[in-house]
Amino acid sequence: MVDEGEYQQTFKEVNHSPCVFGRAMLANCCRCQHGQRLLIAEREAMTCLQTEARETCTQVLAQLRHNARFSLKISDSSSELPHGLALRLQCGSLRGIRAALHGEEIQNDRIENVAALLAEAVLQTDIFEQPEILQAVQAFKSRKRRRS
Repeated sequence: MVDEGEYQQTFKEVNHSPCVFGRAMLANCCRCQHGQRLLIAEREAMTCLQTEARETCTQVLAQLRHNARFSLKISDSSSELPHGLALRLQCGSLRGIRAALHGEEIQNDRIENVAALLAEAVLQTDIFEQPEILQAVQAFKSRKRRRS
């Protein structure tokens, strides 16, 4: 068993650019052409292989988090979100962006390329103000824990 502090130190040494949407990818909500899975001390993590794409994702997620503060019932936008809220924000927002961009219903299937979706989204000025995004964040339900 690995000490948590030792794990965090190793994680920072190995994963220099963690994927911003890593939780959503590990939960199988999405994929990305720039994401790569890492295994560290029997845990999974995602890293981003493309600096520009990571910067875009970071900026977009910050905007989405700011817009979804009320929906997520948070007031402090600087602290780290608990896992469930972070997953709801990431998966729900991506599904909402896809629905807003393509004029379709919010679907629960996997987003195949996060980087391409966000690159398309940032070209539109008012996309992050669309109601579909907050509706998808509110509607997102993570899968239930399996009982053994």
